[in-house]
Amino acid sequence: LLLMQGAMPEDPLMVLAGEFAHHTYECTICIAASSIVPAAVLFLIIQRGATVKPQLAGGFAALSAAAVACLMLRLSEANDSLAHLVIWHYAPTLLFAGLGLLLGKRVFRW
Repeated sequence: LLLMQGAMPEDPLMVLAGEFAHHTYECTICIAASSIVPAAVLFLIIQRGATVKPQLAGGFAALSAAAVACLMLRLSEANDSLAHLVIWHYAPTLLFAGLGLLLGKRVFRW
């Protein structure tokens, strides 16, 4: 869907104007702040379980927490610019999943 949307012409009605047009790293900070508590809870829940691959468990915990935070921000923000969404919403979500992979390797030792 992102590739198809990237091939479509830019619609000026989809991009915010005025004071809301400069959302950049604020979106990434909001996603990170909104996903810290759910990620910590998921790490605690997974630690009590018996997962076979601790690294993947950490990655999936961080990905699910960041994805929920990204979805929450996406539904509340009225900016549909593809470049903004990819750079400041989807790429940080994948970055947080990568950090979860590294944390899972260290947190889940059994």
